[in-house]
Amino acid sequence: MSGRKNRPMDPESILSTLEHISQAIDAMTAVVGELRDYLDEHFDVYQGSSVALEPEELELAELESGARTVH
Repeated sequence: MSGRKNRPMDPESILSTLEHISQAIDAMTAVVGELRDYLDEHFDVYQGSSVALEPEELELAELESGARTVH
């Protein structure tokens, strides 16, 4: 960034930039929503802790939940 000069931006440029950022956030939010819907439809999501589990912890949790299932 040393090559860029600090120059003030005019209000119109700032508003335009903020609008572009807002549109990008809206698009990303829509994609995240679609991914969540896909996962809800296609995967049995572990409904335990909201904390992300390490692979070993997830495997243990799945084994424990399977052990409690009455057949």
